[in-house]
Amino acid sequence: MRSIVLYSTRSGNTEKVAIAVASELKCPCLRVTSDSATVNLNDYDVVFLGTGIYRGQPHEDLLGYLRGAEMNGRKRFALFMTCFGWGKGIADKNVIDTLTAALTAKGQQMLNSSYCCFGHGLGLVKRGHPDEGSWMRQRNGQRGSCKQHRSFVAACL
Repeated sequence: MRSIVLYSTRSGNTEKVAIAVASELKCPCLRVTSDSATVNLNDYDVVFLGTGIYRGQPHEDLLGYLRGAEMNGRKRFALFMTCFGWGKGIADKNVIDTLTAALTAKGQQMLNSSYCCFGHGLGLVKRGHPDEGSWMRQRNGQRGSCKQHRSFVAACL
């Protein structure tokens, strides 16, 4: 099963998680920006999407990329998000709903498993989180600052 990680980031936190997921899967990892060339997603079975949460919305570059991408055949999409913690439960649901709608319009499927790494902040970007330790604690099933079941990657394959 061929996988790829596509992500957009502003502060670099989503990039840390994207690299960790791609490393675990031993698959390509591509940062999506407003001027990114489109990757042929037809070469992949599972596409992992990574985004920060910005006022309850996904990164505009990732959303625009998905809306413009050509997708033949059904793919499975898995989502991971980073957020400093405002609106926990509401903001991440809005992101899931927005990206699911964009994918459904293209005849694609968002998997039910998602991963959200919450930092703690007071309206400021939580730079430096997640760190290597938080991802490793999560992988090893220990309590850490990243909230999600320990088998996110396996559940998506």
